Amino acid sequence: MANSRRPFRLFVFFSLLFTLVFTLFVHVDDADARRRRRRRAKQPKVINETKLYERMGGKDAIAKTVDEWIRLALADTYLSARMKDLAEKPTEMARSRRYLNDELCELADGPCSEPSESEWVKVRSRLGFDETQAVSFASLLSDAMVARGIGERERNEMLGRLGSVEPFVVSEATGPAFERRGGSR
Repeated sequence: MANSRRPFRLFVFFSLLFTLVFTLFVHVDDADARRRRRRRAKQPKVINETKLYERMGGKDAIAKTVDEWIRLALADTYLSARMKDLAEKPTEMARSRRYLNDELCELADGPCSEPSESEWVKVRSRLGFDETQAVSFASLLSDAMVARGIGERERNEMLGRLGSVEPFVVSEATGPAFERRGGSR
């Protein structure tokens, strides 16, 4: 009876050993993981439906939306302190505008090259946005799309894709939800 279980035990032992070795030595690069998450986040294509890029109006419409987005961010009292430094440097402003154009183009499945790192993350880190400022900045994208006459379906789809690029992380929680949990423990 003991000999009949031995092959099964060896099989279990070697399969556990293989799993352990495989998980320890297989490393996925962060950039590759982000690209895979971004690709997964893109909505499955429906037959005979135009891409979000085309429904939004193409390259010119996205560029005008980004211009409106930046204009709204510069006018916003909450974000103006962070945006002021950027506005004083025309080359940095042009670079951030290009990054945002590229990001929206990619998120809308447009004919743009896929960057190695998310342009949204670059702009967020360049401006030094915390979570609430990033959420406020992203909500201004919705306002910019409304101002440009982009439909509700396209707005929701774009904001959903932007939200899936980088999950917001709170380094130090503050505000009502933090207080409801009883503060720091």
